[in-house]
Amino acid sequence: MNGMSVIKDSSGNRISYRQYLYSCENEDVNQALTEIVPRIEMNEILKLVEGTPYISDTRKRFYSRFLITKYQRVLVPALEKLHEGN
Repeated sequence: MNGMSVIKDSSGNRISYRQYLYSCENEDVNQALTEIVPRIEMNEILKLVEGTPYISDTRKRFYSRFLITKYQRVLVPALEKLHEGN
């Protein structure tokens, strides 16, 4: 995966979902960030991953790290950027 999406900027160029979230241009996305990100309970999500049968411990570690990283490096900064603008 290269982090690119089907989201396009005003010039029609594909942009990453991170760039799109950080732009704070879409009010629906802004509202979703404001409502959902504070309610995310990473410990509960990680318990779900850990308790998932039939996947290896290696895959569980990968999923856990992936989810933590996306939360810390994409969702939280996007919400912070949104609050800076208000």
